[in-house]
Amino acid sequence: MTSKEYRALVHAGRHARPHLTYNKDWGGPVSVHADGSVLALRLLQGQEEEPRPGSAH
Repeated sequence: MTSKEYRALVHAGRHARPHLTYNKDWGGPVSVHADGSVLALRLLQGQEEEPRPGSAH
């Protein structure tokens, strides 16, 4: 597959996959889907991350 073909394939499928980034202003990951829905997660101020059961923390 040439780079031109790969770019065309990625461009054609860009609406099928969510766009996920880490937003430093928001303070967490943000996922934007092709239908316009958004999922954004972050810890609230004053909340400390607790280790998950079974984790090495």
